Amino acid sequence: MKLLPKKAPHIRSDVSNKTVMGDAVLTLAALYFMAMCYHGYRAVHLGLVSVAVCWGADALCVALRGRRVNLRDFSPVGTGMIIPLMMPANIPYHVVVTAGLFAILVVKQPFGGLGSNLFNPAAGGIAFATVCWSDLMFSYPLPSSGINFFGPVSATTSS
Repeated sequence: MKLLPKKAPHIRSDVSNKTVMGDAVLTLAALYFMAMCYHGYRAVHLGLVSVAVCWGADALCVALRGRRVNLRDFSPVGTGMIIPLMMPANIPYHVVVTAGLFAILVVKQPFGGLGSNLFNPAAGGIAFATVCWSDLMFSYPLPSSGINFFGPVSATTSS
């Protein structure tokens, strides 16, 4: 048996990383629709901010390593979509931004980027946010409570 070294991710079928991550992004979009129904447009806006931060940080790291940014790599988009979905909808924007930056700059890129990370970057970002802002991470709003899009978030939360 001859072993052939190949770069990660090790997908053993005809599907590519682009199709796998594209399917994940479509699935996560359905979850954003549900979050919008329960909490309004703030949930979607948190997702857009997180995706922009993760994609920008990933592109910056790839460019600093002297490589060309691959527009078909949806892994930072998936990471950016997962992070706000695991947080309460009334979370401040700076927590989402910090979690996204930590996920890409500390968990993903120092180990070589796509397929070379030790664990899921979104999980690392959530763990970091939970350690830093545990009171905010476990303060969930009541469904249909009218969360402000910007500014202070209402204090009515469920326990």
